[in-house]
Amino acid sequence: MTNDSCWHNKTRIKRSQNLRERQLPRLRAVTKFTAVVPLLFCVAFLSRASFGQQSGSGSNTIFLTASVTDRYGRYVSGLQREYFQVFEKKELLDIRFFSPDNRPASIAILFDLSRSMSGKTQSVVKAVNTFIQQSNKSNEYLIVGFNKQSQLVLDWSSSQDEILKGLSGVLKYKPNGPTALYDAIYLSLKKMASSSHPKHLLLILSDGQDDASQISIKEVRRMLRESDVVAYAIGILSGPDVYSSLGMKGQETLEELTKVSGAIALFSRSEDKTNDM
Repeated sequence: MTNDSCWHNKTRIKRSQNLRERQLPRLRAVTKFTAVVPLLFCVAFLSRASFGQQSGSGSNTIFLTASVTDRYGRYVSGLQREYFQVFEKKELLDIRFFSPDNRPASIAILFDLSRSMSGKTQSVVKAVNTFIQQSNKSNEYLIVGFNKQSQLVLDWSSSQDEILKGLSGVLKYKPNGPTALYDAIYLSLKKMASSSHPKHLLLILSDGQDDASQISIKEVRRMLRESDVVAYAIGILSGPDVYSSLGMKGQETLEELTKVSGAIALFSRSEDKTNDM
């Protein structure tokens, strides 16, 4: 892999029952990304690729999902098959299938409505609306607002009218109280069972500072690790709290939870950056 590119992988393997577990192939991007790529908010959802290769036995097909970022952590979209190579123990393998992954997805969006989000909700909702409008129109969305408790603002829907109504509903809540982030993630993961699409994504909008959950971070990590959900986070940061011990702990929490699922956390320290992510 080049110095300018990094990988975030969520891997699934299809194998015959007679085969022993084997080490997954190593991925490498064979191009350098040095240009400034203009990205919209959470373009990570639109820049993933799926491809598969077969081992010499012909009976073991391995399917990989990969995302590519540049040196600044920004996702790179539009990559074709020739930009990728798959290696196993230094042996170059044949890629039999390649497809940009823009299938319809079930996306749960979590809005932090605790007191630390005071004055930030409107710009966050605006950015999410921009993301939804520019995403696959067949996507369905679930919206959860949380402070001390989690509130289901919108159950699964792909109706643009219902989604806009749900986003407007978020604005009706005045940010207040402590933060039960882990409980909100737990609720959203449970709701994935009733979603319509096999592709499951979670978008967390918070500073990551949980101080009220009944569910532990250990339990949430386990659920994410065992699920097929890819969790992204936008860390909403501002003021002196950004560099405080509590603020740094929140950032570490978001990075830890997203990494477990094979994704990343991005951080915004102003309204403009939130809209441009």
